Amino acid sequence: MILNKLVHIVRHAQLPLSERAVADLVGVGRGTVARYRRLLAQYGLPPGKTRAEDCSARELNAHLNRTERTSKKAEPDFTHALARLREPGMTKRWLWLEYCENAGADHLGYVQFTRRFAAAHLSEDVAYYHEHAAGEVVFVDFSGDGPSYIDKQTGERVETQLFLAVLGCSRLMFAWCSPTQTVPDWLDVNTKMLEFFGGVPKMLVCDNLKSGVAKAAKVPIIQRDFLEWGRHYRIAVLPAKPKAPKQKAKVEIGVRNVQQWMLPALAKRKHFSLEQLNARIAELTTGFNDRPFQKMEGCRRSRFETEERSALAPLPTRRFEYMKWVCQVRVPRDYHIPVLHHYYSVPYTLRGQRVEGCVSAQWVEIHLDGECVARHRRAPTRGGHTTNPEHRHPRHQAQSQRTAENARAWAKEVGPSMERLMAHQFSGDVPLQGLPEAFALWDLSKRRAHAELEAAAAEALARHLRTAADVKAILAGEKEPIQEGRSAAALGRRPRRALRGTAQGKARAQPPASRFGRGAS
Repeated sequence: MILNKLVHIVRHAQLPLSERAVADLVGVGRGTVARYRRLLAQYGLPPGKTRAEDCSARELNAHLNRTERTSKKAEPDFTHALARLREPGMTKRWLWLEYCENAGADHLGYVQFTRRFAAAHLSEDVAYYHEHAAGEVVFVDFSGDGPSYIDKQTGERVETQLFLAVLGCSRLMFAWCSPTQTVPDWLDVNTKMLEFFGGVPKMLVCDNLKSGVAKAAKVPIIQRDFLEWGRHYRIAVLPAKPKAPKQKAKVEIGVRNVQQWMLPALAKRKHFSLEQLNARIAELTTGFNDRPFQKMEGCRRSRFETEERSALAPLPTRRFEYMKWVCQVRVPRDYHIPVLHHYYSVPYTLRGQRVEGCVSAQWVEIHLDGECVARHRRAPTRGGHTTNPEHRHPRHQAQSQRTAENARAWAKEVGPSMERLMAHQFSGDVPLQGLPEAFALWDLSKRRAHAELEAAAAEALARHLRTAADVKAILAGEKEPIQEGRSAAALGRRPRRALRGTAQGKARAQPPASRFGRGAS
């Protein structure tokens, strides 16, 4: 009986028309009209209704076609049974046996129990279609069946792991073969995926593989390196619930399409390297993305270009590089920590704190509480030291700059006279012997301007003076002239005033008396 005709049957059955006339008007049999006239005479219209037009077809059907329950069997609690069926190892047979124990003799048979159970389950088995926004999510997974290539040297067939990614909005697909599903290969294919899309979506939904998820739970624990990868690209990693493939249905459909459409095409050719295999997969992926939709306009590529490309976040300037954690140490006083037998600097303010070191093929990073505080190019020298000048204490920075080259550069900045005076300090047989005198000249700049120093250096050169003490005396404005022609440093003693022509000078000029007495031979 079609429900949408029930209202017309009831309305015409109330009119003084013959059963044949009503049957011809509505398009049903005379027996149907006679039956509903009899039910109307017995039950009438639903309570509160005076016309058939005021009733719905379902309401009339429930009121007129009522059935009295004659079975005396105990009704199962299917809501509780549906929840129990989700428990590990539970079956419908066990549920029926438990129901029989509780119901006693008045229980349903197993066949009738399963039929009613299926009807109750059907009422709750509904699917939710999620329309994803542009740039919102990407679904990733490995295909159970992967292609293979032939090793040229051994002739053996090498199996590979086929990685697939599907964007939620445009359904654009990326496929790539990796040697394994280990952490380095897992991170590498995810990086290639983002570079293929040319941007970064907000979320990534993956399976609970060990390379990505350390522990699958209601609040999963993401594998540390994969979490660092997500932080680098600013993408949220959200694993699907275990045994819940509907949460990543689009990539599951992509896996099915690849297995039905791409794998047979790959099997037609022989590939002799992983590079050849991935090149062929790239060609097939381009064809798949350009293939028109069956029930929508356009294709995956056109929808991606028009709707989703602009919604993706830009890629970071630096590509993610897999780092291996190798040590966890406390920063010593010299703020250099050992990483694989080489010492690398960290900011001096971190001394005493516990940091972690990780390495890649080219770089070394030191992290504190998940944040990178130092990054150095990897050095192979065992026992060597690599120092970033910015990590030094301010006093240490000043000390590290005290070199002969920097002293000459400073003198050149002051002027030509100071440059000549500084060059004189390194003109001896052992040039570096003049470092102390050179640094003494340099230290004069702490309290004097360059113009004053240049004038003092010019005067010292004019008077044939060459030491820092001479320049300092000139800057102090001492009236008595310093001994001409010879510097105190060259004589190896403290500078003295010129005493020639005085009584004290004549007394000092006399030869000393013998220790055996004056005039002793």
